[in-house]
Order: sequence, then structure tokens, then C-alpha cells
Amino acid sequence: MTQLANSYGTCNMGSESSTCAYAVGLANQTVYGKNVFFIMPDLMRCKVLCVWGVNSLYSNSVTAGGGFINAVKRGVKLIVVDPRCTPTTEHAHIHLRPFPGTDGALALGMARVIITENLQNQEYIEKYTIGFEKYKDYVMEFTPEKVEEITGVPKEDMIAAARLMASEAPCPIQMSASPVVHNINGVQNVRAIAMLMALTGSYGVP
Repeated sequence: MTQLANSYGTCNMGSESSTCAYAVGLANQTVYGKNVFFIMPDLMRCKVLCVWGVNSLYSNSVTAGGGFINAVKRGVKLIVVDPRCTPTTEHAHIHLRPFPGTDGALALGMARVIITENLQNQEYIEKYTIGFEKYKDYVMEFTPEKVEEITGVPKEDMIAAARLMASEAPCPIQMSASPVVHNINGVQNVRAIAMLMALTGSYGVP
């Protein structure tokens, strides 16, 4: 397909990967740079883990599931974002159940909580990021009440998850190649989620 597009002189093409792994990779690259495709969580050392849109115990269970179980056994605090109840969500300290496709709004709402409560890692932000002030202005639109209306997630649960993610950072986020991007706003969903790791100083940190 790439060769066919090239023969027409266009870079615009779509395939199943437009709502799958390449969409996740594109989102991560827009946030963290061209050499970043998937961001692997440090399951061996984190104190809190966010599992977003993946049932780790059934999906890629040999690697992701094994690391997940080891993290649970050593007492990691677990945030799971999944509309469904699964074997993975049974271990969650906080289970957020957004309507499918509203993950971006949930992530932006969590970012607003972190910023308004001054829980962000400001030193990390100033050292490694650009555009924070514009990002800060944008997320202010996503009040807890608005996010609850969009996502169906009770605002108290969203706020608790945001506080836990920031206060126990670094907090890695474990994602899948597919579910969050199986929507027309999929790339933007993943961008919003990925930026939570920068906000809390969790990207590239053991």
C-alpha cells in the first residue's frame, strides 16, 4: 500500500493500522519525539501503575500479564481505565469506566486536577518540555463536572485517580496497541493520555 501511495505522490493513506498500533505510535511521537513508538512501563519499580484500555491478564499475558501480576504482588497501587469489568480490574484500587471514545476528555480532566492542585512536576516540565502554558490553558476547559458529563466517570473517582497518579509519581501508563485508538479521535486520545506522564514527571524515569 505504501508503494502504491508513493507512486501517486501522496503520503496520505489509511489501513487498519490507522486505528491500531500506528495510531498509537503516531500519537506518542507527536508528544515524545520521532524515535518513540510504544512506551513500556517500568513494572518492576513503580509504586503506582495506570493500566489504560487493556486487560493485561488476558491480552499479551505472557509479558504484560506477568509483569502486571508481579507488580500487584509487591503492592503497587493500581488505577485501571476500562469501560468493562475484567480480571485486571478486579485488582484495581481505582477503576474508571469511561464511555468508549472519551478517554481523551478523561485524561485532560485529570490533567486539570493535577495542575489546579499544583501537583505537577514543575521541575521536570521546565527542564524537558515546551508548550506547558498553552496546555495548561486548554485543560482548564475540562472541569470535573464537564468530564463527568462527557465520560460518565464520577468526578470524585476521576479526581482521586489524578491525585494518586501525581502524588505517587513516577506513574507509568500501560496501554494496548488498539482499543483507545478505535475511534475517530483515537490519536488525540492517546496524545492526551501520554501527556499525563510528562505532567507528572514520569516519562523516561525509572
